[in-house]
Amino acid sequence: MKNKLCLFTPLLFVILLSESVVYSNNLTVDKIKKSFSAFEKTVTKAVELMPEKYFDFTPVESVRNFSNQIIHTIWANYLFGSLIMEKENPFKEAPMLSKTEVLTELEKSFEYANDSFAKLADDDLQKEVAFFKGKSDIFSIILKWMQHHQREHGKTIMYLRMKGIKPPPSRGW
Repeated sequence: MKNKLCLFTPLLFVILLSESVVYSNNLTVDKIKKSFSAFEKTVTKAVELMPEKYFDFTPVESVRNFSNQIIHTIWANYLFGSLIMEKENPFKEAPMLSKTEVLTELEKSFEYANDSFAKLADDDLQKEVAFFKGKSDIFSIILKWMQHHQREHGKTIMYLRMKGIKPPPSRGW
C-alpha cells in the first residue's frame, strides 16, 4: 500500500499542477478567438456548399435534417455564449428555415459567440460561472463548446458526403 501511495502522490501532483500550467502557459483569449474563427469559416462554408434542395435531407428518421442540424449549431453558439456572458440564451430552436435564413442566423450566432469572447480578458478564463446545475470555469465551458461543435460538424460533413458533396477543408490549425 505504501508503495502505491508513493507512486500515486507524484501523479496527483502532476495532475494538479497541469491545471495551473494550462492557465499560465500563454493561453489567451486571442488564441481562442483565432481557433474559433477558423471553425466559423469551416462551418459556414459547409452550409454554403449544401444545395437548398437537400436542406430537408435526413439520413435516417431518428436524426435531424440538415437544416435542423445547422440550427442546432446556431442554438449552441447562443447557449455557450450566454453561459460565458452569464445571460439567458436569447435563441430558441426554430423550425426548418431556408438556406438563406439558416446562413443569416448562423452568421448572427457566430457574431454573438464572438461578442462573448470580446468581453473576456485572459484572467476571466479561470472565472467560475453557472453551468447547467452546477458551476464551471469559462475555459472548461469553451472546451465543451468546441467539443460539441466538432461532434456536430462531423455530422454535417456526413450529410454533405452522403449527397456526394466534397466538404470544405479544415483550416486554421
